[in-house]
Amino acid sequence: MPRITPIPYRKLVRVLELEGFVVARQRGDHMAFTKPGIQHPVVVPRL
Repeated sequence: MPRITPIPYRKLVRVLELEGFVVARQRGDHMAFTKPGIQHPVVVPRL
């Protein structure tokens, strides 16, 4: 199985925003993104 390469959270946030996700909530060091048609939020830790 290939290794998963970590990326900076800011880069991931940018990719999600380009795909149409918006920040639904931000609490502590986690950001939750939602998009119409997607049932579950995508949670990104800010490290």
